[in-house]
Amino acid sequence: MRTPRMLLDDIRNNHALHFIEGTVRYLTVEEGGRTKPIFSGYRGQFHYADDPVLVFDGFQYFPDYRDDDSVPLGATVRTHIGFLKERWNDYHSKRMSVGSAFQIQEGTKVVGRGTVTGLVANPPAFDSGRS
Repeated sequence: MRTPRMLLDDIRNNHALHFIEGTVRYLTVEEGGRTKPIFSGYRGQFHYADDPVLVFDGFQYFPDYRDDDSVPLGATVRTHIGFLKERWNDYHSKRMSVGSAFQIQEGTKVVGRGTVTGLVANPPAFDSGRS
């Protein structure tokens, strides 16, 4: 089974990434959110809250959770989202700032809402041994 750490290593070896830090709240089933749990490595579609049509893939990791622990739906959690460096340079760096609102979608379905809390160039270290 491929872990989020293995996926991140593959991505780092083949693509340069730029990470942001943020908080995100994934909607509950009752709120119209996902029916399945979310784990580190989740790749929901990143949308700017003021432009829900424009879509970007973002690799999401949750530093406060072990790789095999699901993120509780309905809770606000810290996240690191990685974008391809080329897209960061061409688009996100000109548009994003601390405090920017975003949505995580699956197609047209909003499954999470968040806020950017930091812009970081280097990928964060992921610890699959957190308890």
